[in-house]
Amino acid sequence: MGGRIRQYLAAVILVAAMTTTGPATASVETAAQFVDQFGNQAIDALAAPGVTDRNREAVVRSLLRRGLDLAFIGRFVLGKHWARATPAQRGDYLALFEGYVVKVYTAWFARNSGGRLTVVGAKQVNDKDVVVRTRIERINDPPIIVEWRVRAINGYDRIIDIASNGISLAGTQRLEFDSVIKRNGMDGLIGFLRKRAVAP
Repeated sequence: MGGRIRQYLAAVILVAAMTTTGPATASVETAAQFVDQFGNQAIDALAAPGVTDRNREAVVRSLLRRGLDLAFIGRFVLGKHWARATPAQRGDYLALFEGYVVKVYTAWFARNSGGRLTVVGAKQVNDKDVVVRTRIERINDPPIIVEWRVRAINGYDRIIDIASNGISLAGTQRLEFDSVIKRNGMDGLIGFLRKRAVAP
């Protein structure tokens, strides 16, 4: 990986380190600030000169590990099947889930990068979560509205879902995984993820 890419990864780490710690519940102010920083850092990093299809996945993996709670999202997406899975299945699933999400979000950021993200609103939606509403300007396509669900986990604001044009990425994955498990069982889902995940 070239020096330019390492610089962008270092910037991602710095932004994450600057994230405000706080109570168990995300505040509207800190959640909005976090999404603004994270979203624009992602857009800038992926639009940078020298970012290729190969190293784009490495950039996205670094971003996701610092901006999202992947273990929380993985358990949510598995739904009721998490309680029924064996410890070995849970371990395999979570390890593969990250690689699968890297591929999904790499494609999502590629479709929506190149412009600028602006926070247009934020609200507390329950006793734990804040939804931050943003507008992303795109170079060759109309702007889109993206909503980021933020929760304070272990004292850090973390994104637990992204909804684009009203469609939740975590919710879509939950329906997809449930369908795979109903057809082929938990081991079938693990095989499904193994074929589609990006290797670390």
